[in-house]
Amino acid sequence: MEDNKQLVDRMLKAVQRGFYLSLLAMLLAICAGYALSQSIKLDKNTEAGIAVQSVNIVWLLVSIPGILWLYRRQVERKRPADSSRRLRNYRTWIILRYAVIAISLTGNAILFFLYVDKSFFLCGAIAVVALLFCRPDRVRIENELGMARDDEIL
Repeated sequence: MEDNKQLVDRMLKAVQRGFYLSLLAMLLAICAGYALSQSIKLDKNTEAGIAVQSVNIVWLLVSIPGILWLYRRQVERKRPADSSRRLRNYRTWIILRYAVIAISLTGNAILFFLYVDKSFFLCGAIAVVALLFCRPDRVRIENELGMARDDEIL
């Protein structure tokens, strides 16, 4: 039992690190976008601006629900008996989930400042909400790794 607690603690620290790195990436992208906007202004009404906005919206609508669905599907699959392999798979999917959401966050933060268009802000807000739904806690990790005790599950 103590071994499972240590595994969950280690995984919780790793997951929290990924969560906070995603937030840090967003903050750095905001700073970079602001700095770039001081010298570069792009027109959202050009053909390229409309294409960038369209691609951004399609990326957001496909990538975030897609990665959340894939993540849930992989977590609910039959878990390997080998705990190290199970943890490796779990960590890989968490990193992938955070990476996809962080790409949306950082891209929308930079594009918001460059194009000065509220649609990029709203897309970024959707990505932030998705990231908040991925916020790690001990109970979720125990449930996803199949280590929760039966008396704790209601």
